[in-house]
Amino acid sequence: MSIHKHAVYAILALAVCLLGGQAIAAEFSADLVITQPDESITIKLFVRDSVYRVEQLEGENLFLAIENSSTNVTTAMNPEEKTYKELDGPAGAFSNPVKGWQYMTKSAEEKLVGTETINGFECDHYTYNYPGQTELVLERWHSKKLNHFVKYLVHYDGDMGDGTMEIQNVVEGPQDDALFTVPADYTREKTPDEIEMERPAITSLASSEAPIRRRMAAGGELRVKVVPGLSSRIKASNLIGDTSTFRVHLYAAGQKMDFSNVSPVPEENFSLTYKGERGEKMYGMQHEADEIRVLCDKGRIMMTVVDEYSSFDDMAREQYYFDASGGGGVSGRENRPLKVIVTGDSPTAEVSHVKIHVYAQEFVDGYEQKETIEEIEFDLKNKEVKTLEYPAGEKAIVLYIKIDEGGGIKVLKEVPRF
Repeated sequence: MSIHKHAVYAILALAVCLLGGQAIAAEFSADLVITQPDESITIKLFVRDSVYRVEQLEGENLFLAIENSSTNVTTAMNPEEKTYKELDGPAGAFSNPVKGWQYMTKSAEEKLVGTETINGFECDHYTYNYPGQTELVLERWHSKKLNHFVKYLVHYDGDMGDGTMEIQNVVEGPQDDALFTVPADYTREKTPDEIEMERPAITSLASSEAPIRRRMAAGGELRVKVVPGLSSRIKASNLIGDTSTFRVHLYAAGQKMDFSNVSPVPEENFSLTYKGERGEKMYGMQHEADEIRVLCDKGRIMMTVVDEYSSFDDMAREQYYFDASGGGGVSGRENRPLKVIVTGDSPTAEVSHVKIHVYAQEFVDGYEQKETIEEIEFDLKNKEVKTLEYPAGEKAIVLYIKIDEGGGIKVLKEVPRF
């Protein structure tokens, strides 16, 4: 098999260099020329031993990164905003194209096939094949003098041609220390975990009613009023790289409900072991709870609690909670009126800014078609209510809702079943 162009295009478009183990000290500067079937770019390369720098500081798509191969740490810099961030291991592949290249070649079998002179340097010529395949996918020419690659060749799928990456105009000699350090006027960007830990979270007792979504940290307790006789659903996601644990208890009239004689006994203890892991649990209407209490014992979670209305009612109702973590759609039905009740409910701000794109939806040959009805924006104070109503039409009405940072809203959708 050969490499598909789209799988590595982003890597080659900014690709820089592939430093192997540094057997000898080497210092030089060069032009790194990347040629694709449809375009070519040149960026600057500076090498000192196991540290290298790549940069493109003119034109569009400014690019600047320093890689320490001995520590496997990428320092990615933003020349426009004068900020930088340090990324360990594979995480650096998103900011330093070299790492994407490295992990791509790790899955291929390497073979030394001879020696050639490329751009004035005697090079060992290596080829790469994927295990079990005979078709050539990669070639590399490595200079022992520079202890660095001189040229790479990628064979794309089909008739798309080849891609090359090579160093030209090499100037050997000592490189300035400043090339391999972060400028003094650059500011370190906070990591996603650092940003997350600065966001407000419940660390003591807080009360609300469904639907609700809140961040919770160790020691936090969230008491959520739910409608007796309806099912309740909880959704949790882990916000940190470590394990988060929490408990869920059902209450009625202020008393914790005893399910020791119920089979199966509802789960009370939950654990999420990695960042982004999600968990979901439904508590049926037979429990007759009027309150759900969530206690976070360890870590940090995002907790959502909603009521689930009966499917036998004449009016189909659904609850939602929207905040800045992501937009969402509220869909009606063809030939049915749609009513949407929006209530302000931000945990951190007094007002939520809401943007809604309302459109009529239909599918033609499997593709969604949108006919805009209106686009509206409004501010909603906490507990303030705004009702949106749309008459029945031949097409389903859809509201796509976005909330600005810091905001939050409860949403109740109502659509007649008949």
